[in-house]
Amino acid sequence: RRALGGIVFSPDKPDALPKLNSIVWPAIQELALAEMKKMKSGGAEVVVMEAAILLEAGWDAWVDEVWVVMVPEDVAKQRLMERNSLSEDDALKRIRSQMSNPE
Repeated sequence: RRALGGIVFSPDKPDALPKLNSIVWPAIQELALAEMKKMKSGGAEVVVMEAAILLEAGWDAWVDEVWVVMVPEDVAKQRLMERNSLSEDDALKRIRSQMSNPE
């Protein structure tokens, strides 16, 4: 995961992240939809889906409500640096590859 992050967040490879997303997102979508169907057929009245890319991937069409948690960039950066042992620059690359809080 660390090696892949170094590739997809590299300014030298601007097409790497979209390419990875085009491969991974459909597989995740298939798994998520299957799990939601399984839960609903098992009698679940409420299914909660936590997905950082929910809006970007267009998966919000599957849900009745979307709850958003916003974190200030400096807090997100610090968490990433501590959790993933990233440099400040690498943490910011990851944060800025996602939708911003105002978006």
